[in-house]
Amino acid sequence: MKKVIFLICSYVLLPLLGFGQVNIQVGLEHPTQKGEFQYSFEKNGELLLVYKTKKAIILQKFDSKLNLASQDMHEGFVGPFEVQLLCELNGRSLLFYSYCFDEFKKDLVLAYREVDFYKGKFKGEEHQLFKGNYVRAELLSEGILRIGGDLYDQNLTPIPLQKSASIDNSKGIYKSSHFSKTGNFYEVYRFYREGVSESDDNGELIELQKQNLRSGKITKTRLLLDKKDAHIKVREAEDGSVFIGGFYYDSPKHELTSVVSGVFGIKVNENGVVLHKSFFPIPLEILNQNEKKNAKKDNETLPGIKFLDLEHISIDEEGAMTIVGEHQYNTTIVMSSGARGSIIHQDEIIIARIDSSGNLSWIKKIPKMQDGYGLQAGGFKILNGKDSKYILYFDNEKNLELASDQVPERHYIDENKGALFAYKINNRSGESKKFQVFHYKDVGGLKVERFNISRVLMSEVGTFYMKAYESGKVDHLIKVDLE
Repeated sequence: MKKVIFLICSYVLLPLLGFGQVNIQVGLEHPTQKGEFQYSFEKNGELLLVYKTKKAIILQKFDSKLNLASQDMHEGFVGPFEVQLLCELNGRSLLFYSYCFDEFKKDLVLAYREVDFYKGKFKGEEHQLFKGNYVRAELLSEGILRIGGDLYDQNLTPIPLQKSASIDNSKGIYKSSHFSKTGNFYEVYRFYREGVSESDDNGELIELQKQNLRSGKITKTRLLLDKKDAHIKVREAEDGSVFIGGFYYDSPKHELTSVVSGVFGIKVNENGVVLHKSFFPIPLEILNQNEKKNAKKDNETLPGIKFLDLEHISIDEEGAMTIVGEHQYNTTIVMSSGARGSIIHQDEIIIARIDSSGNLSWIKKIPKMQDGYGLQAGGFKILNGKDSKYILYFDNEKNLELASDQVPERHYIDENKGALFAYKINNRSGESKKFQVFHYKDVGGLKVERFNISRVLMSEVGTFYMKAYESGKVDHLIKVDLE
């Protein structure tokens, strides 16, 4: 028997800090869709989801009440294929995908089909855009599509580009790249300093290469880092300036042991002039927060965080850079049968903000200890609020109220336990608070299973959707408003 649920569950959280209420809206149950989730697209409160199976692309359309309104399928793939992009161009919803005619990935085709968003149905025939080597489709600024090194307008007409001179990067080590929304392509390379071995110098020489795809103009900026970069990402800001940022090693010994020492940010203007370089060590009080006594660090014990991966960099409207990383590592276990398995550990999160002048606004540590066996077992997602960011992650409910000297309880993602937490940080002040969004036993009145972050779908400011699986092979679409 189907359950008719039109619940709006709300409860007050953190009223003294003005964090508002959490509102949860639950749609009717519908059969669980087999396949791998690919994309979501929202318009006027309605949602279109795209799934991929071995031989088909499936559309699921949900109305504003979160109920499944329709479903459609594009099938017939005989070889490997990939869903690449769902976007809107010139008032049309287009789904781009690539496929091969055999398992050896020869004769690759990049194609698209139009989708009637409100009906949730494919419309018309397939249109092939490209045949040849592997390329990706990416939406840049509004109405501009990039396919490989080519640009297309909103009518999918090629935009004439000027050819650029080739760049010799054979002596460099690739670090990061970025296509900006305005059609600029950035790459960052590390070069060895002439006459100086890498082990003799803490700093290193990197080069930022900017290529304007329309004009073909290339701008190069070389700069000496004061530290060794551990992880780098590059992003373009709204005003055309460029930010290079991430984590750094304080010494060759840190690099050898993969111990990240701090965060850094570099700002370069649109003409390639360096405006500032800033390096900030992770403070000892942050490193020692929520750690065991025998794991606490001091200035004599190589302070830093081992295996801290750079997950996210963004530039806000004030020109400040936010850097987010997560402590990640694997351990191998041997089963009683002799078979080997791997446990994925995703622990504390480090998040920092460097303002437009190169000053450290704040740096935070979000304590957690997640274990799991799947590629998306743990981790987190970032949701933008009106003046803040939410870090969303699943955790042991015992970790909701942790003193700074308490070690978090481990959370086993593959078990149907735990709660979804939100860690809200004010962009400017860094004022923060952790709260529970919901518990798996009560998600808008449902007890759900298969509880992991891959089911959380980002949406508008302060709002996200989630597919909740309930026993009996049924799903519910859930909308959560944090503001």
